[in-house]
Amino acid sequence: MNTTAIRRSIPFAQLPPVRTDPPAFARWRDYPAGIGGYNAIITSDSLSTRLSRLSSKLFSEVINLHIIDINDIRGSTTCATTLYERAAEVESILCQPDEQLPRVRIISLHSAKSLGPLQISESLMRKVLTRYEVDPAFLSVLYSFGGAPHLAENGSSNETSRTIEEGSHNLIYQIRYSEENQRSRDSPWSVRQTGVYHHHSSTKKFDLFIILHPLNESVLERRLLEFGLPQSDARGLTSIFENPYRLHILPFASYLENWRWYFRSLGKEFQKKNDEIMTLDLETLQLGTPAAVTQNFDKMLGLRDLQDTSLSLSAHCKSSLEIIEKFQEIPSADFQGVWSLNSYKTQLVGYVENMSVLTKRIGNTIDLFAYALDLKNQSTAADTNNHVSQLAETTTRDTAAVKWITYLTLLYLPGSFVASIYGMNLFVFNQQTMKIMIADDFWICIATWIPLTLLTFLCYGLLVLRHKDRAENGWHWLNTSKSSTLKGP
Repeated sequence: MNTTAIRRSIPFAQLPPVRTDPPAFARWRDYPAGIGGYNAIITSDSLSTRLSRLSSKLFSEVINLHIIDINDIRGSTTCATTLYERAAEVESILCQPDEQLPRVRIISLHSAKSLGPLQISESLMRKVLTRYEVDPAFLSVLYSFGGAPHLAENGSSNETSRTIEEGSHNLIYQIRYSEENQRSRDSPWSVRQTGVYHHHSSTKKFDLFIILHPLNESVLERRLLEFGLPQSDARGLTSIFENPYRLHILPFASYLENWRWYFRSLGKEFQKKNDEIMTLDLETLQLGTPAAVTQNFDKMLGLRDLQDTSLSLSAHCKSSLEIIEKFQEIPSADFQGVWSLNSYKTQLVGYVENMSVLTKRIGNTIDLFAYALDLKNQSTAADTNNHVSQLAETTTRDTAAVKWITYLTLLYLPGSFVASIYGMNLFVFNQQTMKIMIADDFWICIATWIPLTLLTFLCYGLLVLRHKDRAENGWHWLNTSKSSTLKGP
């Protein structure tokens, strides 16, 4: 079988006129209620109401989508790839009757930027969903776009595998993967997502894929568009024509290997942080200064952020692993031989285990750093206690010295007071003998000094005792009050 590339560029003026709300998508405003087989019991009302509520986030007025049709013409597998930039062109394709549909149709949508809305309007998206009676479960995948992957949904693939009727099956999921963003050395990797809807009908011999890409010209979208090139591999296109389920291998083949290099990047970052912690010197580790507090907090914050990242990536890999296991449960998918999924499954199991080990090692490093900080705090507290004890001993010695000075002051103060009263007339300097002569009335000074000193000591002692009694009585009263309060009335 030969592969023929067909490039279509239909001038807008040559397109057949499209009537207002043609039967193919007449009830597009009511989606999902307007599709055949709609089940109000199993479909949540919030799915449809959020479609309009999140319109500004999910959709834009710019139309930019590819439709890739794989068909068999006279025994040759052909691929037609068309870029549509006008809603009327897409509506004309949607009006095709079922008998004119190709064997495989891929509608490829993307965002202009990884965090931007999809380049399709809300009304046109509703018409596409209505025309092909897309399972409302696909809206859960659609709502994940228009922004960064939500942290609370790291482990969710929004996977749905549902048999509608005999020979008809819907497969819905989204995979998250890593890509180098080439923007920053500090954060060179980004986590992105791709959404997939697949409707398989063996009775109609028609398979529809709607693939949502995070940005224009993504790796997966480029590989899909390569199907229409003359130099493309005819065997790959033929194999997809024979079994469209094989197309699900393409997202994993395009992105799964990226995890390995992202994990290596995380491992290098962790090794650097781990070496800093392992070589810490408690003697030189600073705690008290504002700069030291900021530095230690930044180290802990970096380790925590790395641990959170590893937990999220592990959840992404687990969700992808669940998708592959679900593929293997579909009998008609026939992932056997060269199309086996076992190699991807083995890869993901290894990635999950690697992230588990890395997360535990990061946790051990965080515990070690916290333990080192605690030991340093204990050492600092012990040094402070020793200093306080030494200060207390010094204060005690100084207090004893002050006490003796007080006693000496009490001893000499009355004498100074008496001397001040009686003046210096008790001592006379004899000019003839060149000696100091004591007056005959000196005994009066002694008689006044000694009783006054004793009286001073007595007053001091009474004041000390009175102060001690008041302190003891005060504490006794306080303890009595506490006891009565605890006992109650």
